[in-house]
Amino acid sequence: IGSLGKDVNEQGVQNVTVRSTTFVGTTNGFRIKAWGKPSNGFARNILFQHATMYNVQNPIFIDQRYCPNRNCADQVKKKKVTHFCCCVFFVTLNYFVVVITYNFAPYTYHQGSGVRVSDVTYQNIRGTSATQVAVNFDCSNRSPCRGIRLNNVRLTYRNRAAVASCRNAGGTAYGFVQPRSCL
Repeated sequence: IGSLGKDVNEQGVQNVTVRSTTFVGTTNGFRIKAWGKPSNGFARNILFQHATMYNVQNPIFIDQRYCPNRNCADQVKKKKVTHFCCCVFFVTLNYFVVVITYNFAPYTYHQGSGVRVSDVTYQNIRGTSATQVAVNFDCSNRSPCRGIRLNNVRLTYRNRAAVASCRNAGGTAYGFVQPRSCL
C-alpha cells in the first residue's frame, strides 16, 4: 500500500485484506508507504494474514517518512555544517600549517507524514528476513501509528532472532511474536 500522502488532499485507504501470500527475495513484504509531508490521507482497518516470507529485505514495514532518492524539497532541508581541522607540522626551523575545511549538507527530516495509519493487523506471518530488522514501524511524530497488532509472527534472520524497530508506533502483540515486539 503505497505513495499515500503525495498530495495534501487525497482519499484514504481502508478495509484492505491481503491473505495467503508468499514473498520470495523481494525488497518489501507487507509495506505501508506514506510521504513525509502534510496530508489528510489515511490507511486504516488493514489485515495482512497468512503469509510466508523467504529472504525478504523488509518483511513488515510501515514507512511514514518516504522520500525517494532523498530529493524532496518540501519534505527535507539541507543543513550546512562546516568542520575545520588545523594541523601543524614542524620541520627543522620551518613549519607548515595545513587547514582542511569541508562542507557537507546532510538531509534532516523536518516533518513526518500527515497520513494517519491505524488499525493494522499482521497475523500468522512466518519466514526469513534478508536484513536484521524484520519488523520496522517508522511512524511520524505528527501522526503516530496507532492500533498496530502483531499476532503469531515468526520471522528470523540468518537462523537467528531478527529485530523489531519502532518509532512513534503504538499497539499490541499477542500469541508467539518473533522478533520481540517493540510496540
